Amino acid sequence: MNDNFIGIKHDGVVKFYETKDQKKWIYGPNKDFKNPGGAEQVFYFFGSYIGARDGKNIKFYHTDRSGAWNYSAGKYLTLADKTDGVFSINYSTIGAWLGKTIKFYETNKQGQWAASPLKNFVNDDDIDGAFTPGNNFLAVRAGKTVRFYYVDPQGNWANRGNLTFTSTGAVDQVFYLNTGSMGVLSGNTIKFYQVNKQGTWEYKPGFDFTF
Repeated sequence: MNDNFIGIKHDGVVKFYETKDQKKWIYGPNKDFKNPGGAEQVFYFFGSYIGARDGKNIKFYHTDRSGAWNYSAGKYLTLADKTDGVFSINYSTIGAWLGKTIKFYETNKQGQWAASPLKNFVNDDDIDGAFTPGNNFLAVRAGKTVRFYYVDPQGNWANRGNLTFTSTGAVDQVFYLNTGSMGVLSGNTIKFYQVNKQGTWEYKPGFDFTF
């Protein structure tokens, strides 16, 4: 996901939808991503790159202007531990969560991966999902609640309590668009929210996307 694209995985294929106004989403039939080896999870990395995770192994793919996806050789990552899920936190760093803990990995210009200087994040409850609402900002979901964190001057993760979001309905996944909207997936419908002038999350009526 970025400013105006959403990728939805179904039966091993990720289909991409584009919007101009965030109200009408149009399927791009020539942009499908079909991972030849199968993948438990496909996630947006940065720019025109996505990652495909199979167990502890992550491969990265790059798309061209025609919408074709190509394997990015030399950027392969094998995590040190098993994981429940991964996500991108900035253009060179991913987080991998297992239970209550997120560990971070960082790549260099040569595509080599190593442990990130970011400290591990440890949650009070088991983590159901995580994403970033901006470079080095962290959003962590447990059940229907998403809490937001930042790195303080001492390098520790600090809670931005005023931004805590709790869904009133069922939640399958939560993600963030660079436009400032947060999407909440339940079944085959995505509802969008944004931060209002009071600094709390507010539902955006008329923006639901059902696929």
